[in-house]
Amino acid sequence: MIFLPAALTAQDSTFDKREYAARRERLLERIKDGVAFVFAAEEHPYNVRFRQAPDFYYLTGIEQAGAVLMMNGVTKTVSVFVLHSPGGGGLHDDTTASARYGVTVRPMENFFLNLGFATGSPDVRALYLPLTAPDDQLHARFESRLFVAGLRDHPLLGRTTAVEQAVDRIRAAEPKLAVVDVSPLLEDLRWVKTPYEITRLRRAGQIGAAAVAEAMRGTRPGMYEYEIAAAAQYVNTRMGARGDAFLPIVPSGPNAPNVHYEANTRRMLAGEVVYLDYGSDYDYYESDITRVWPISGKFSAEQEKMYRCVLEASKAIIASMKPGTTIPMMQATAESVYTRLGYKDAF
Repeated sequence: MIFLPAALTAQDSTFDKREYAARRERLLERIKDGVAFVFAAEEHPYNVRFRQAPDFYYLTGIEQAGAVLMMNGVTKTVSVFVLHSPGGGGLHDDTTASARYGVTVRPMENFFLNLGFATGSPDVRALYLPLTAPDDQLHARFESRLFVAGLRDHPLLGRTTAVEQAVDRIRAAEPKLAVVDVSPLLEDLRWVKTPYEITRLRRAGQIGAAAVAEAMRGTRPGMYEYEIAAAAQYVNTRMGARGDAFLPIVPSGPNAPNVHYEANTRRMLAGEVVYLDYGSDYDYYESDITRVWPISGKFSAEQEKMYRCVLEASKAIIASMKPGTTIPMMQATAESVYTRLGYKDAF
C-alpha cells in the first residue's frame, strides 16, 4: 500500500501572471537601449510531455513550442510570436491568451515586420540575444555550451542549433545594431528566488522526499532496481508533479559505484545496499535527493560504519557553508572526516 502524508496530497499549481510580469519588468529595466529576444523550446520529436525552455518559461509561463519572446526596453512592450498549430489548440487562435499571460500574442508570420517597427526608433541601439547556449532541464549553461560544441563537432551530423540559426537571422536583418548577450542578464535575475518560486522549490522537495521514502519503505530482497524507481515515480505523479527531474538512478550491489547508472535492471540481493538518486519536477522547479539503505532492512556493521562516515562528512560540509567558502574548502572538510574515520582512500 502506498503511503501519502495527508499534507502532501496533490495540490493545484496556480498560475500568477503578476509574477511573470514582475520578472519581465526587471529585465526591461536592464535593456533600456534595445530589444531582447528569448526562444521557446522546439517541439519534442518523441512521445514525452513537452517541457519549455527555462528562460522562456521564466519570463512568460507559456508552454507552447517554437514561440519567440520579444521585449522592447525602449517602449516597454512585450510580444510573444507563435506558430499556427495545424491541429488547433495553440495560442495562435486563442483570443484570450494575451489577457491570460499579460503579453501581446502575435502570429509568427509577422515577426520580421514587427522587428522592423521595433528597431526603427533611433533610441533602439542594441539587440539582446542569447549568445550563450541556454540551459535546459539537464544542462546548466556551461554544460550546454559543451553539448552544443559536441553537436558541431560530429563528423556526419554536425550542425548548429535552432537558437543559433534564429540569432543569425535576426542579426542579419538588423546589422546596424550592436549585439549584446542576454543570457548573463537572465542568469543574474534567476539567481534570486521570489516567494512564489520558493513555494514551488519546497513543494518539489516535499514530493521528492515522499517519493524516496516510499521507495525505501517497500524495498525487499529479490526486487528489481526498476521497482524502486517505479515506487518513487508513482508517488511523484500521484502528488501532482509534472514528471521526474531526471531519470531515476537506482544502482544496487556492484552497480553502486556507478553514480549515473540508469539501466535499473538488476535484481537486488539480501545483504546488499541500494541507493536512489531521484527528484521531482514540480511546476518547472526541481528537487534532487539521494539516499542509501540496506536491501534487507538492516546494515551490516561495516556498511553502517561507512554510512555514518558519509553522513558525518555531509553534516560537516553543510556546517561549513557560509559566504566565502569555496568548493575546495568543502572538499577538504569532507576529507578530514574520511581520514579521521579510516576511509581516507575509499572516496
